[in-house]
Amino acid sequence: MTTPQIKYDPSKIVPQELWDLDKIRTEPLRARVRWEDAKDGPGGLVKRQEIYYTSHVWRGQAIRIAAHVALPQAKGKLPVMVLGSGSLDSAESFARTHNVACIAIDRPGTGDSNGPGDIYQTWIALEEDPRDGWMWHYVTSVLRAITYMQQQAEMDGAKVGVTGGSRGGTMSLI
Repeated sequence: MTTPQIKYDPSKIVPQELWDLDKIRTEPLRARVRWEDAKDGPGGLVKRQEIYYTSHVWRGQAIRIAAHVALPQAKGKLPVMVLGSGSLDSAESFARTHNVACIAIDRPGTGDSNGPGDIYQTWIALEEDPRDGWMWHYVTSVLRAITYMQQQAEMDGAKVGVTGGSRGGTMSLI
């Protein structure tokens, strides 16, 4: 087995250019709520939503992300947690347990989200453009989830956390 020659030239793309935070904060999300309800349980009522939003455009295709949002009944604004897991159960459970607004996203290319497939061999692209790596898309979709949550009236946009397990754990470290 030979090691591929890396063509990545850091003089062409500096780390700050990998994620244009101004664009991530200001580009239209084109978010829509697919459905919403309220569920009673330990700790009270939790508003639940399934949403879709535009993460970014890649190779001419709008990358749309599906996500589940859980908002516990609260007085005042809630801190925000982004979960690297697309399950509504995980969003609701985390929101109830920690009394935070929670969004759990489907990873790009999985579930109801489109985009490049989640294949280990393409997680990180170093041979050409790092933005072709799947993990770049995942991190971008999480940054856009933060933007979505910060725009909601019920949220305290200054108090945001990101966590996850497995792929979501890797993403949260980036």
